[in-house]
Amino acid sequence: MTQEKYEKLERRLNFFSTSRTQMIYLHLFLYQEATLTEREIKDSLLEIDFDENSYSFTFMANDYFLNIFKKKQRYLFSLNEYVSVFLNILLENDETFEGMELDAKQEKKKSMIHMQDDIAEWVQDFSKRTGLSKAVFTNYALCQNLDNVVISSNTIGVREGFYLPLSTDNYLKQFDYDKRVNVLHNHIKAFKNIAE
Repeated sequence: MTQEKYEKLERRLNFFSTSRTQMIYLHLFLYQEATLTEREIKDSLLEIDFDENSYSFTFMANDYFLNIFKKKQRYLFSLNEYVSVFLNILLENDETFEGMELDAKQEKKKSMIHMQDDIAEWVQDFSKRTGLSKAVFTNYALCQNLDNVVISSNTIGVREGFYLPLSTDNYLKQFDYDKRVNVLHNHIKAFKNIAE
């Protein structure tokens, strides 16, 4: 990966206050339908090769993500080359994470959040299936702008503890405590629509 793209990845994981693997999983999940042409792969590999400060690292791809990449047309490139280029191109062109980068890792705060049973069950299942931590995709979901946040009567369900970066915790705190469940559910339901 080029140094510029790696630094961008680092700033994003600082914002989410998470690990590199979790940040990569989130990117791969959000763009799993994207495909690359043979020309894009060759050009990006050349770009990485010519970057004197290119950065190499490893991460363990779980079965969920390995299955995604098994189905992609890789031409004659290895899985490592394809994933490297895939991430390099994503970090170059992606605007989904606009405003979600910091030079230093955010402090985390443990937040206790009530979730309706069906939402809590989906969150647990999704995290187990993909390997994405509940905190990472919940934080991502809470960072998305929603046209309207429906605040309705509260149905208290399961109480979950999350370590959320301060920016997300502060976002939730702008709502009265009894309204936070609805705000969280709106954001998670929007994320669920992307996921299914």
